[in-house]
Formats: sequence, structure tokens, C-alpha cells
Amino acid sequence: MPSKSYYQKHKAHYLEQAKIQRQTPEYKLLKKKYRESAKGKLKAKLHNQKWSQENHDKIIIYSWKSWGIICDYDALYDILIHTEVCDFCDEPFESSYYRCLDHCHDCGAVRGILCRPCNTKNVLKCELCDLH
Repeated sequence: MPSKSYYQKHKAHYLEQAKIQRQTPEYKLLKKKYRESAKGKLKAKLHNQKWSQENHDKIIIYSWKSWGIICDYDALYDILIHTEVCDFCDEPFESSYYRCLDHCHDCGAVRGILCRPCNTKNVLKCELCDLH
């Protein structure tokens, strides 16, 4: 094993060799076997759970954008996270799962933060769409 100072001087060479090795069919097969193993699956699951927890805001904001909601996403996310009760029935949320951003499916306007039962009933009407 080369010394640390030798490695630092020849780092580019070692990185290039590692890149070449990762392209070999043998390495790719070994990597595939590891991913399919119980240990590999568990590691991937834990990595995905950690990433989802660390990037919850990005996941939620991405879904809002895909639904056509147009707003100040960071401010709205902050409001969503800190809202404790439903805007319609005033019941406290049982968990974060029950906290929903209600929006108009026609124009994308945000109508409020509702509990899941109120959101599925579509209890709030869009003021923008009612003007037309």
C-alpha cells in the first residue's frame, strides 16, 4: 500500500484507474450482486429513508410544482409545516400525513391547509374561478 504522501502526489492517476475499473463487466456484475443482496437492499433502503427525511421540503415542493400550483413555495411550505388545525373544521391534525394543501385544480390557486377528510370532500371553493 502506498504512503499517504505518495497517494496525494499521484491522486489523479489512482482516480483514473478506479474509474476504468468501475467500467469493467466484472465490477458491474459484482455491484449488481451486492445491490440484490439483503445487505445491499437494506443499505439502499436506509439511504433512501435518510434522504427523504433530509429533503422533505424538496419532495413536497416538487409535487406542488407538478400539480401546477404557483406560489412562493418556501413560504407556503413553512406555513404548511407550522399549521396545527384544519382551516375548515378547526380540528387538530392527527399527524403530518393528515395535513394537506388544498388547491384549485383549474387555476392552481391555493385555498387552504386542510385535514385529509376535508380535502377529499372538496369543501372549499375557489374564489378566483367563481369570478368568471
